[in-house]
Amino acid sequence: MIEKRLVKARKKLEEADVDGILIGKLENIRYLTGFTGSNGLLIVGLNDSVFLTDFRYIEQAEKEVCGSKIELWEEPLYEKLYNILKESGTKNLGFESHFFTFRHFENFKDNFREINLKPLSNFIENIRTIKDEDELFKISKAAEIVDKGLNYILPFLKEGVREKDIVLELELFLKKNGAEKISFDIIVASGPNSSMPHAAAGERKIAKGDFVIIDLGVVYQGYHSDMTRTAAIEDVSEKQKDVYETVLKAQMLALNQVKVGVNCSFVDKTARDFIGERGYSRFFGHGTGHGVGLEIHESPFISMSSKDVLREGMVFTIEPGVYIPDFGGVRIEDLLVLENDGPKILTKTLKELLVL
Repeated sequence: MIEKRLVKARKKLEEADVDGILIGKLENIRYLTGFTGSNGLLIVGLNDSVFLTDFRYIEQAEKEVCGSKIELWEEPLYEKLYNILKESGTKNLGFESHFFTFRHFENFKDNFREINLKPLSNFIENIRTIKDEDELFKISKAAEIVDKGLNYILPFLKEGVREKDIVLELELFLKKNGAEKISFDIIVASGPNSSMPHAAAGERKIAKGDFVIIDLGVVYQGYHSDMTRTAAIEDVSEKQKDVYETVLKAQMLALNQVKVGVNCSFVDKTARDFIGERGYSRFFGHGTGHGVGLEIHESPFISMSSKDVLREGMVFTIEPGVYIPDFGGVRIEDLLVLENDGPKILTKTLKELLVL
């Protein structure tokens, strides 16, 4: 898989009219080498590639890195990088302009001398948008783990239980059942807290009549998952039913528009328009979804302003919500992969209103 990814990157280098690219973002380095450590640089050229890391990770790199020559990170670093580039005959060098700082750029100009520099934003990320078989397997495993976790934790959602205790119980279960780590701070938001899309779980005790939003994701072998479900505790009002049914219908309508070649902004508009028709437009302020992979938020982005177009092999969420202050909120989120004939949902937990 690594070699195939490098081939794709080199093809893109030719299209960008550069001899190589300097990569510093760790997710992109992992994608192109297999390296899982926390410090490194990668130079990908048209014919070869060189990975640099410091003493702490050199042994790890020798075990993990595929497809690239391994060099020890030495000072002066920029001089070492220049020598590598000069030896490979690099004349035009792309660099990750969204990752490296202006100070880095000034150092590149000062030390790389006759080499022409070309900023390349999201160059590897655009390749990563389409997932290969290995990536899909790992994301699917991560999705399986969150499904297990949610079904495990539902019986704990009872009147009098603190939000933070639900999180602790759930996180322990997830890590015991295959999660490498948690993708983000697990959200357990009950009652009025559920009107805050990214509420932090705290001391509040779940009460009768509450909506409870649970948003969770895990990492499996470097790849993330993401899922949200909303439950109700014992009593459900007519307004709660209406809000929930609105969000569920909006999600289903958006999913029906998920097809190869469709603009992501149109998928967002489909969900947003329906929520507006039901009178809740001002209570839905975030995007309808986002890509998931080596990062928990990556391309494509399902939002009003997105320029992304759906393609086969993309993995992303569909997650509309309605959040009403002093009342509560609902979010329903699924993770899916877009196949040639439509979306394949990776998160399997049922979506009808769970009354516990």
